[in-house]
Amino acid sequence: MTEEEVLPFIPKLLEIDLKEDKRPLKFRFLFAQTAAIHNAVTYLMAQTDWDFTAVYYRTIDLLGHHFMQYHPPRMPAVSEKDFELYKDIMTGCYRYHDLMLNALLQYAGKDTTGYHC
Repeated sequence: MTEEEVLPFIPKLLEIDLKEDKRPLKFRFLFAQTAAIHNAVTYLMAQTDWDFTAVYYRTIDLLGHHFMQYHPPRMPAVSEKDFELYKDIMTGCYRYHDLMLNALLQYAGKDTTGYHC
């Protein structure tokens, strides 16, 4: 992921010393995995005949372990600085997953069981 792609999730990314603070690198790694999985499943849905498709995105779970502590409201054990740097990650993560779900529904089509949009 480029800096530009990370900024919606970590708006203050450029204020972080990445030599000292490796949390943005963890975020980038986990989100890159999710993007790769999503790209693979949407490609397969578009390019192959299928009767059943299932995909598991583990990013919400894994990011939650690393970043939920920074989600508002700020907990007393979290510094103001860390809260300000990382408070947007989980909200962004859920929004991104909503967008991926929408894409899956579009590929599935309206004649697919479970399609409600």
